[in-house]
Amino acid sequence: MSDDLWRVLVVVLTAAVVVEGVVLVAVMRQVGRLILNPSRAGMLPGDGGPAFDSEVRIHGLDFTKGVLALFVSPGCAACEVLEPALPDIAERYPDIRILPIVTGANARVRERHAAELGLDARGDLDFLIGEWNIPGTPFGVGIGPDARVKAKGVLTTPGQVEDVIEDLLRSWTPNEAAGVPRPGGPQVVFPPQPSTQQEIST
Repeated sequence: MSDDLWRVLVVVLTAAVVVEGVVLVAVMRQVGRLILNPSRAGMLPGDGGPAFDSEVRIHGLDFTKGVLALFVSPGCAACEVLEPALPDIAERYPDIRILPIVTGANARVRERHAAELGLDARGDLDFLIGEWNIPGTPFGVGIGPDARVKAKGVLTTPGQVEDVIEDLLRSWTPNEAAGVPRPGGPQVVFPPQPSTQQEIST
């Protein structure tokens, strides 16, 4: 083969590898959104977390507004990207309580990390990672005021946290949770329904 043909072949192969890398990165960045939006993307089987629409309780936690239980751990690089953005996100979405749940083997490290996070982060609920079959961190579970799981999945960016909060807010409003219809929209009420309840005691 001539030198020119080799150069063309090398350029074509290099371009193919670059395109494949860009596509792979784009897909990886969106994995959290795909998992968290079952209505648009479909849930992947065996993805972990409590079942959709199952009722969950955390003893002592008020569910009068939606809750995003966000499992994080010290030393988790993806968690370190999310954590600084959480106070700002919590301020912009007052109808959703962001509840960081710090996991890890060392109780003192968990409690210290929870204190650094603020937002009433909890280091004493790390056992939920096993109870709720959480596959790792960062992982979010969106819970409506009816204490039912509305969304779940891997959250790798602050934008994905906001997306799941928006999805959670679309699934209810505070007035609808109290039985008051949204003006111009259908009434959505969350009456108690028979279900498998996961009662958590602290």
